[in-house]
Amino acid sequence: MKSALKSVSANATTHGPERDSLAQKIAWAVPKASSWTYTDPLAPSSFAIVNNFSLVLLSNGTIQGFGRNDYGQLGDGTTTQRTSQVTVSGINNAIDIAAGFAHSLALLSDGTVKSWGKNNYGQLGNENTGTNQLVPVSVSNLTNIIGI
Repeated sequence: MKSALKSVSANATTHGPERDSLAQKIAWAVPKASSWTYTDPLAPSSFAIVNNFSLVLLSNGTIQGFGRNDYGQLGDGTTTQRTSQVTVSGINNAIDIAAGFAHSLALLSDGTVKSWGKNNYGQLGNENTGTNQLVPVSVSNLTNIIGI
């Protein structure tokens, strides 16, 4: 059963990846020496936490991100680092999320997948290797996907 978490607060300078609490794991994903508080009236249904950035899938199908954003992995159309959440552009029907080193993925309710962020090896699957994407793009030739 997914948690009805509404708020998480942490300080990234006091936690490491070996910690067990959700707040500590999320804090590790935020750039060092930064503090943040995650608050939202919608209960998060899923988190993706990697390489100094985090994604949160909300119960209304939108995605929010925070932390490092060097390659657009937060999907807000910028490369600005974020210590509070920003909404991923153009997605309101996500049912699952995943993240890699500096790229992000969303499975949509129609069975398609969107990706954004770093694309130096074609990891976004959009047939445009070498071009980072600051907002979500469709992954080519995928339909009827049930999990990512």
